[in-house]
Amino acid sequence: MRKLIALLVLSLVAVACGASEPDAPAVDEPTGSAPPSDGATDAADPLVGEWTQSFTCEDNVAAVDPDAVKQYESWIESNADAWGISETATLEDPCAGSNEERTRIARIQDGHIIFFESPTFEPGLDALYELHGDRITANDGGQNFEGTYTFAFEVDGDELTFVLVGRGAKDPWFVSAWEAAAFIRST
Repeated sequence: MRKLIALLVLSLVAVACGASEPDAPAVDEPTGSAPPSDGATDAADPLVGEWTQSFTCEDNVAAVDPDAVKQYESWIESNADAWGISETATLEDPCAGSNEERTRIARIQDGHIIFFESPTFEPGLDALYELHGDRITANDGGQNFEGTYTFAFEVDGDELTFVLVGRGAKDPWFVSAWEAAAFIRST
């Protein structure tokens, strides 16, 4: 199993190295644990497509309620490192020195969602999901979280928004990624 995962990771890296910004590499095999169980097809799934999210450090921070998460301070430090501002960021000004806008691409198809993030557009989150009306449950096979997270979503024309529900709503890393800004359909 580890050899299969290592081969998959190497394949993803090879594909990513050949991709040019902002195109994300194609990925065929999910790393999550199970395919969708409700029988939804791509034609019936409103999430299918490629979606682009543009966001800033301020968008990330604004999405997270500091009173709702236990790891807020460690998340602020991690967020500052991710934005390259760890020397200037503080709890009072967590985005000090950052004026950059970043892009996240979400490729969604066949019950599979993959995030590609600027500046490298290497695959990040890689999860399987099940569609349940206006909610999804996602499982990334333990890469970033154990078990499943639940997300409410809304598609309004070419705009897709997510809100984490339950225990995922207390995970600042996921809230800041999924809720920082709307995703806009690009295909």
